[in-house]
Amino acid sequence: MSFTGNEDHTIPIKDAAEMNKRFRDAYPEQPKGIYFSQSTLNEILGQTGCVGIRFFFALTEEEEMRLTFVGVDEDENDILDMVGDGGLLCPPHCGENDELNSDE
Repeated sequence: MSFTGNEDHTIPIKDAAEMNKRFRDAYPEQPKGIYFSQSTLNEILGQTGCVGIRFFFALTEEEEMRLTFVGVDEDENDILDMVGDGGLLCPPHCGENDELNSDE
């Protein structure tokens, strides 16, 4: 299989909210989410041959969950010229409560 960059990865908000709630219930001490800027994502996506982004689960030395990410080419290979990290954690950077970040 090869990637085209046009794969559809969308799901209904209800399904996402249910999955997010299960994660929060199972790992209450971990972040709810991580924000990455448009400019960083565009920089990764703008690399020659990049058709998408692959996110990796990672742990800090304090065992806090994070994401690292790289561009991916059509042959499913990671493009290692640039690696993303350093997103802003939710909390505290959550904005208003909604279906995806609320504990209700």
